[in-house]
Amino acid sequence: MLDAVKKLKPDTQWEYGMDFGCGDGGVGLMFQGSHLVKDFVYVDHFSKAVENCKNNLKRNHLNSKVIFEGDIKEIKCDPVDFVFTNPPHFKTCTLKEMYDLNWLDRGGIKKFKESSYKILKHIPHRHFDMLWAMHKIFYMEITRWLRPKADLFIYENGEQTSPIIWEWGQIAPGLNLEGWVDGTEVQSLGKYYVIHLTFDRHIANKQIRLPEGFQMPRMLF
Repeated sequence: MLDAVKKLKPDTQWEYGMDFGCGDGGVGLMFQGSHLVKDFVYVDHFSKAVENCKNNLKRNHLNSKVIFEGDIKEIKCDPVDFVFTNPPHFKTCTLKEMYDLNWLDRGGIKKFKESSYKILKHIPHRHFDMLWAMHKIFYMEITRWLRPKADLFIYENGEQTSPIIWEWGQIAPGLNLEGWVDGTEVQSLGKYYVIHLTFDRHIANKQIRLPEGFQMPRMLF
C-alpha cells in the first residue's frame, strides 16, 4: 500500500489524513510511521475495531482521533488532505460463504423468513458491500471532509471487483481519477490495485444534476 501511494504521488507528504474503515488502524499507523502523513483521523463502524485501533495508537504513543460512526454523513472531523480506504471487496455473499460464516445452518433453509432475518443481522459486514452501497456513498459523500487538492487512494481487489467509478458511473463533483497501479507495477500489491483520485474544490462548488430517478441509498458503511 505504501509503495503504491509513493508510486502514484511521489515526493509528497500530507498534513492530515483519514483512514476510512480503519479496522485496527494498521494502515494509518503505517503511513504515520513512515512520516508520509503527519496525523490521522481513524473511522470505523465496528466497535471492536475502534477499540483495537485505540489500543494500537496508545501502544505507539499516538493521540490521533478515532471515530466510531455508523452513518458516513455524521462523521465529525476537520478537513483532510489525504484519504486511504480499503473497502469491502465483495458485491454479494454466496450461500457457501453464509454457511462458512455461520449465518445459516447447513442442511437447507427450512424457514425462509427466519433465515432472512438472520442474514440481515450481519449486514453491513466488513467483507461484503452489498450492491456496492458503501462504495457509492463514499464516492458521493467523502468530499464533505476534503481540503482543496486532497488526494484519495482506494485499495481494491482485482479478482473480485472493478473500479466502481466506472461500473457505477457517478462520483461527487470535484473528484478526478488520476490513475492507478496494480501488481505489475508494484509487486507487493499482488492481485490488488490502488486507485488515485484528487479533489478540486472549485469544481465541487458547482451544481451537478444527478441521473433522473437517482436516490442515495442510506447504508451503514
